[in-house]
Amino acid sequence: MDSSRGTKGAILACANLSLHTRGEYLSKTILKRLPGLPRLKRSTIGLLLALGCNLVFLLGKPVRADAPVFWLAPPDNRADFQDFFDRPGLWSRTARMTDTFSLNVPYLLSNDPETLKRRLQTLTSLGIKINVSIPSLQADKKICGYDVEGMIWPGELQLMATKLKALGIEPESFSLDLPLTSGHISNAKHACHFSIRETAERLALEIHGLRKLYPNAKLIDSEVPTGMPPERWATILREWTDTFKQASGESFYGVALDVWWKSPWQDSALNSTNMLKSKGIRPGIFLDASAGRELTAPEWISEAKVNGCKVRGAGLNFQYIIVSNWLNMKVPSLPETNPESLTALLDWAAAGMSCE
Repeated sequence: MDSSRGTKGAILACANLSLHTRGEYLSKTILKRLPGLPRLKRSTIGLLLALGCNLVFLLGKPVRADAPVFWLAPPDNRADFQDFFDRPGLWSRTARMTDTFSLNVPYLLSNDPETLKRRLQTLTSLGIKINVSIPSLQADKKICGYDVEGMIWPGELQLMATKLKALGIEPESFSLDLPLTSGHISNAKHACHFSIRETAERLALEIHGLRKLYPNAKLIDSEVPTGMPPERWATILREWTDTFKQASGESFYGVALDVWWKSPWQDSALNSTNMLKSKGIRPGIFLDASAGRELTAPEWISEAKVNGCKVRGAGLNFQYIIVSNWLNMKVPSLPETNPESLTALLDWAAAGMSCE
C-alpha cells in the first residue's frame, strides 16, 4: 500500500472519531506507517498529527491541498428542502464536506424575512458559505430575450440586489445564470443573438449596479460548453472572458461548466480548465445526471456517479464541484444516510469518487 495515501486516509478517518479515541487511533494507524522514526521524532509527529486531526474535526472540512471544494445546490421546490435548515442533523456529515450552499434568488425574495434569516443563520453556524444564483443579462424583452433563461430587464439585477441587501443577505458569491449561453449562443425562439462584445457590455452594465451594493462578492459565471466543436467553444470562451474584463474592469472569480453529459464534453472541459487557470479564473463543474424527470432516484444517482467517474478519469482538475439537481424531483435531497439522496452523492464525491 502507498503509505502516504494510507496516512491521508487515516487522518480523514480520524476526523470522524470522538475526541476520546483519537489519540489511540493515531498511535495504531498513522504512526505505525512510520516505523523507522526515532522515538522522540515519532512522538513529536504524533502530537502534530493529533493537533491536525483535531483541527480537521473542529473545522469539519478535511481537504487536501489539491482537492476541489464542494458546493451543494439542491432544488428548493422539494418538500425536504426546509429540512436543510430545520433539521441539520439530517446532513451533519455532508455539511462538514460542503464549502458553499447555493440558493436561487426567487426563493430568497419570496420567503418570510424572519424565517429566511433563521435559515441562513443555520448555514452560517455550520461554517458554510452562501452563494446566490441570479439571472444577470439585460435586454428589452419586448424585442428579444422573453422566456430565455438568465435574461432580465435593464436595471433588474440592481433591483434584486437592493432587495437582498434589505433582507440582510450577504452572500460570498453570486453565480450568473448563463449570460454568454443565453445572450450569444442560444437558439431559443426569442433568443437575442448578441455578439460576444455586446453580451459582455450588457452584463457589465448590470454588474456595475450589483457592485454598488455588493462590492466584494465573488462572481461565478455558469455556462454550457457543449453543443459545438471544442475548438469553437475554446475561442468563444477566451474572447468572452477577455471582453467581459475589458467591459467591467474585473475578471470572473470562477466559471462553472454545465455540460451536456450525452455529448462529447471532455475536450471542451479540458480546454476550458487550462485556459481559465492561465487567466487566474477558477474552473468548476456541475455534477448531476443528464436525463431529467424520467429516471428513478437510484438511476439518477447512478448516472451522476458515472459522470463523476468520467470527470475523475479524464484527469480534469476542477477547483470546485457543484452537486446539483435541476429537474428530477424523485431524487430526495435528504437524509445523507439515504444512498439515493443528493447529500449522499456529495459525500461520495468528497470521499474521492469511488469508481469500480
